[in-house]
Amino acid sequence: MAHRNAGIELISTPTGARADAGSRIVVVYPGLAPAAAHEELIAAMPSTVSTYVVDLDAVEEYARPAFTGEPPKVGAADVAAHVATELRQRGLVGGDWLLVGWSLGGIIAYALTSELAGDELPAHLVVLDTPAPVGRNSWSDDGVPLDLELLWFVTYLAARHETTASTARETFTGLDADAGLKLVLDIETDRGPLLPGASLAGARKLFEGYLNVVRRNNRIVSAYQAAPPRVPFTLIRPEHSLFGAEPAMGWDEIDPAVEVRTCRGDHYSMLRDPFALAQVDAIARDCLRLTESEV
Repeated sequence: MAHRNAGIELISTPTGARADAGSRIVVVYPGLAPAAAHEELIAAMPSTVSTYVVDLDAVEEYARPAFTGEPPKVGAADVAAHVATELRQRGLVGGDWLLVGWSLGGIIAYALTSELAGDELPAHLVVLDTPAPVGRNSWSDDGVPLDLELLWFVTYLAARHETTASTARETFTGLDADAGLKLVLDIETDRGPLLPGASLAGARKLFEGYLNVVRRNNRIVSAYQAAPPRVPFTLIRPEHSLFGAEPAMGWDEIDPAVEVRTCRGDHYSMLRDPFALAQVDAIARDCLRLTESEV
């Protein structure tokens, strides 16, 4: 039986992008987010630059545990090594290029820089709402706090409706899963309820599926030891990050010189925020040395 991610292309060129290996942007997309999550980011990049999307769901060892709940057999470095091989085969490393990673894609993008030779490295790395792989941002197996999981679930559901939900982690503190899910069923957004017509049993089933993704991600990151940075990099964090209010999100432990920028929105809506998109565009124009006539 074919795995349900069969047919997803690992590295694709969105419609309208040039299929050559001149100045380029490579975006590492962690998959299993709302389908259009990265489309506005891609559309906001300079039109004269080729943009390529790395969809990690095409890596079966990475994608399968999100559907089955089994422990992943690969870590961040393994996935990054796979991506590096595929990029080399397509001639997409070396020269003038920018590397961008969102969410877990930011960790894989950072790990990717350790898999590349010096002349293959990007000019710059941008990570979008990606916490650093340090102790306080990872947990033991299945040890992510339940109140945090419920908050992330709400944010994800709101993103599916292309809206936001004003909910704090404290809303779920001290509750068990069913009590928390009852609150989720009562949340209203400007587009209606998060789970219209859903029963508690239905919400529980969706939440269990979502937890497969959370736990897969935590397991992939928990064993990863980040090396010192090899390229300049920038963190862009939204006002309502999934990962707390700490400005540098732990990256200053790895690189005290990390550049931190902020934008409006949350983990998902930041990908539609004009200010956040303009910041990525500005970094691309600067590091790829584009003139005004080329953007």
